[in-house]
Amino acid sequence: MFYPDWPMFGVREDVTQFALSHLTAGAPIAPATLIHTEGGGPRPTGTQMAFSDDNMTGFLSGGCVEADVALHARAALLDGKPRRLIYGHGSLIGDIRLQCGASISIAVGWVLPSDPIVDDLVKMMATRQDVVLISDGTTRTAG
Repeated sequence: MFYPDWPMFGVREDVTQFALSHLTAGAPIAPATLIHTEGGGPRPTGTQMAFSDDNMTGFLSGGCVEADVALHARAALLDGKPRRLIYGHGSLIGDIRLQCGASISIAVGWVLPSDPIVDDLVKMMATRQDVVLISDGTTRTAG
């Protein structure tokens, strides 16, 4: 997997464009979404990263967990199973600590190029509509 230079890839992040460019080119992606924070943290709930089989964009914690999230995203791309990751307080991953002392939860999923949501997103973005994505890890809707 190719990892861009830290921290510039996170500063210039555009997760949606990254995801759509890969999906419309026929490559699956694994989005990772920060779904819960407790005790602070550098990024707000809803922040995303996106992973392809050989690249990524965005950041979730300022460098504390991104490499581990990348491993889980790669696994999701291979087996098609969503993951819920917890870092910090309450985590089963004791060797990854957050510098801020917070606890964060991240949902990792996958999207195939054939997923109907890809066409929905392309159409909504072409007409400059605001888009809200909803996913339970296996199904997705956009509205």
